[in-house]
Amino acid sequence: MATFADIYANIQSIVERPHLQTFIESRINGAINLISSSGNYKDDLVETTLESTEGISPTAYTQTVTLPDRFRSTLYVDYPDPTGKQVLEPLAVNDIGHRAVRYKSNVYYVSGSLLHIKHDVQTPIFLFGYFNYPAILSGAQSNWITTRFPWLVEEIVIAAIRVVNGDVEAAAYLDRLNKQEMGIWLQDALRSEQ
Repeated sequence: MATFADIYANIQSIVERPHLQTFIESRINGAINLISSSGNYKDDLVETTLESTEGISPTAYTQTVTLPDRFRSTLYVDYPDPTGKQVLEPLAVNDIGHRAVRYKSNVYYVSGSLLHIKHDVQTPIFLFGYFNYPAILSGAQSNWITTRFPWLVEEIVIAAIRVVNGDVEAAAYLDRLNKQEMGIWLQDALRSEQ
């Protein structure tokens, strides 16, 4: 298992650029977010309920909920007991502006930092499944990406440092290698979750 500090130390042992500490630390977290964004992984899935503390009104047919910090994308919004209720369907961003869609019921969509739900059955609770970006790491912290793919994080950051240092040829080689490795390892991670 690799921690944030382990990854930082490994990168510094190769690039020997202590004056780039802030840049390297931000790029480590950036690489973690990039890897997380490459697929819908179980480790980034959060399942919760939305209720009055989140602003759900049991007497309303439209709800607006502030999305959690580090929110990435919605997987589902549903009733706690779906028996006899229509499925709540996601609206695509391009469809929201169409009048026929804007006034549909049993839909949900995200705009900015808000989740909007329009439904035709009153309920005090909704089930909410969404993908989060991993938490920003430092020091001895780790997550599923640093544990399973520390070398990929390191290589992504090293490629960025090579660009900053003007070694574009080495950065291009590392970028091609990263894309190949990422394709293989992350597809394996997705398959192992099924």
